[in-house]
Amino acid sequence: MQIINQPGPSNGDETLFVEFFLAPVRNNNKSEQAGRPIFDDVTHVRIQAPGDMLTVVEREAWDGDKRRFPRQWQAFEAQQAGREELSGTPISTWPALSRSQVEELRALKFYTVEQIANASDQQLQRIGMGGFGLRTTAKAYLESATNSALAQQQATELARRDQQIAELQEQIARLASAVDDKRGPGRPRKEAA
Repeated sequence: MQIINQPGPSNGDETLFVEFFLAPVRNNNKSEQAGRPIFDDVTHVRIQAPGDMLTVVEREAWDGDKRRFPRQWQAFEAQQAGREELSGTPISTWPALSRSQVEELRALKFYTVEQIANASDQQLQRIGMGGFGLRTTAKAYLESATNSALAQQQATELARRDQQIAELQEQIARLASAVDDKRGPGRPRKEAA
């Protein structure tokens, strides 16, 4: 007896176009700490039936996808062998670069601002004229972002504390009001008698 929903070649998966790829995904925690957008490479999958251009599934890859499409997963892993996963500010989001400069740097395998800031003199010579200035600009950008991140973190912490103080003051006022309500009429105070 065959189970129909079981993944594998018996249920039509062999006819699908399946591709695993890396896509940048914003890391909110790192971005907040650094004061600039930080992205991590995350494995995604694209699944499409041939000839059906309207139904394309493109999402973050799940463990089940690796088992469901083992041939495509192995091809992806072979392609990624030796390539380190990147984390940092993509050069495409850096306002100091034009679109053509971004493509030129990608051709030289520079993908993040951090890679440019930490590049050796020899690597910068391959960029050509302006490479050393680009490194200086990248370092200044990263330093400025780090300084503004610290100020942003401090402002966030102060806002959080102000919120806590306001909540505590409100709570004290409610408690004081509740105590006054409980006293009610009773024996008059000594001063009043």
